[in-house]
Amino acid sequence: MAIRNKKDFFAGILLLVFSGVMYRSSYSISSGLDFALGPTFFPRILLICVALGAMFLILVNIGFQQAARPAAEPLDKKTFFYRFCLVALTLAYIMVIPVLGYATATLLFLMPSMLLMGERTLKNCTQYAIIAVAITFGLQYIFSDLLNLFLP
Repeated sequence: MAIRNKKDFFAGILLLVFSGVMYRSSYSISSGLDFALGPTFFPRILLICVALGAMFLILVNIGFQQAARPAAEPLDKKTFFYRFCLVALTLAYIMVIPVLGYATATLLFLMPSMLLMGERTLKNCTQYAIIAVAITFGLQYIFSDLLNLFLP
């Protein structure tokens, strides 16, 4: 038995341990309610998803033969620029969300992100705008009204 990709295998183990520790520590959060979803519900669901992904990553990389992997292509300048801009947009989003609030900051983040990463046609721009508004206000409704969690 051989490990196909040691980096992915150990990343899976690290993620599995991390999700287990964080899931266990979520029980120390006092919600005050034993029957409601409370503030630990969503993080626990995310941690379960991370743990499942980590187990998949571990199982995929345990094999009996070495898998042939194509060589990674070097990044061209355009791809590097797009990735850099996406990271910069994400950091800007994190910094302006307390100032502008969730809805405004999220709309101002999603539209340029989709335009940056997707095809820029009139039809797609219209779809991006509809998706950005739906995601922004859909998540705001879920967190604010259904889960009673504060969004800035």
